[in-house]
Amino acid sequence: MMKFSGQPAVPAAVKSSLQSLIDNRKSFSPQLREFLDLVDGNPTCHLFIDALASGVDEHGSTGVFVSPPQAPQGTLIAEALLLEPQMILAPHESFIKVTVMAGPGTDPGQAAVTLLHELELHVAPASDLLREISQDVRSDDARLGLVLAYLRRPDEHVALDRQEQYVRSAARIRLATVGSSVHDWGVSLMTDACADALEQFAAYETTPPNRVANSLERTRWLAALVEALRSHGPEAVLQAQPPTRPAVHARPAVDGDLFTLVAFRTFQRVDPLDIIDEARTVHGATVLGVLDLYRHRIVPALLAQAGPLGLTDTIQQTFFLT
Repeated sequence: MMKFSGQPAVPAAVKSSLQSLIDNRKSFSPQLREFLDLVDGNPTCHLFIDALASGVDEHGSTGVFVSPPQAPQGTLIAEALLLEPQMILAPHESFIKVTVMAGPGTDPGQAAVTLLHELELHVAPASDLLREISQDVRSDDARLGLVLAYLRRPDEHVALDRQEQYVRSAARIRLATVGSSVHDWGVSLMTDACADALEQFAAYETTPPNRVANSLERTRWLAALVEALRSHGPEAVLQAQPPTRPAVHARPAVDGDLFTLVAFRTFQRVDPLDIIDEARTVHGATVLGVLDLYRHRIVPALLAQAGPLGLTDTIQQTFFLT
């Protein structure tokens, strides 16, 4: 099911602009169109788009949730993996929630750009995950591994393939609205979406910690694509392939068994998701096996050290662990 709603205080022009974008869903990227077709009439996979009358400018957010069937609310999938992985493995509902903040003075066109940004950069990658984990033919560890890979993905703002689909979708919408009552809206959408893509990509790609050796080359490639789309339309193709980001170097190996690895990486304050991934790669451990080790042996052992320090409060213990 896909549902779009807006608070009563959201200006009518903003709601109309967002609805115009949704009405042009046939111009979205193939990946996004496939997901919208999936959720249409699907009782267990949903896309919720909410416009809220809050904030001082247009901005958005996207979250991925899972829940037991017909539960009143969901759990963020990152939290579910670490705390309730069985929720992912059991029959469940999944949904993506997109929120567009549209406070007083919101520009209707910019609100549509914000929604398109959220859909193409964030919803489309999440949609692949929801499709994959719903397949019972995969093993439990394979399904949890997909969630792990999704949560460890690079920031989507530096994903050139998603930025490409974002600006191509804007170009397709511009072409689809030529001669219609929303022609000017379509022109403005493409102009503003391309500007947003170039600004966001440069801001994320060329500053630490995302900056890499070919960041400037990657930024120039996106700028060249935008110029080609402006000149030749949504199907324009560059001769040069998009430059890929260099591989990330692995941490120095840890000698010892699985317990030693997980305990040492926890001591180093490494992200638990990275610890699970390394344990699977190095020791062939399962996601559930690492989670059980972490929650039932390592964390209790660490908390046992907190008592003598006088750290009896839950918040104090949390800071101690992190």
